[in-house]
Amino acid sequence: SSVRAVPVPEGLTALVVDDDARVIKAIQRALEVSHVRVMVASTAQEALEVLGRTGAQCDLLITDLDMPGMTGIELVERLRPQFPSLRVLLVSGYTEDPAAVRGQEQLGAAFLAKPFKPAQLMERVADLLARRNRSRPRR
Repeated sequence: SSVRAVPVPEGLTALVVDDDARVIKAIQRALEVSHVRVMVASTAQEALEVLGRTGAQCDLLITDLDMPGMTGIELVERLRPQFPSLRVLLVSGYTEDPAAVRGQEQLGAAFLAKPFKPAQLMERVADLLARRNRSRPRR
């Protein structure tokens, strides 16, 4: 099944955080089809190090909720001050995850349940990018 490119803003940079290498690979491939620049990390701590080291802009965070050490929600809370317009997609194998609900309500994050197809991922990403832009206050 081929992944179709979805329209994303030019020069978009995503950070993908998951402790499952196969999940990271699948997400990375799907994003790269749409010309998104992808950084990867297997823990939240590593994600902070990658951003600190590269000084990269981060537009989109796709993170697993359940990770050893720091959760996906905690990672979002650490990154928000640095990247106020960060768009967040939380991923979890547990659809009833209370953290997922809290993340959506309090952090304006989107949620995607595992397992998912690359096309579902990209659809959610496209929605998230569109939604976030619409909600920006107009000057």
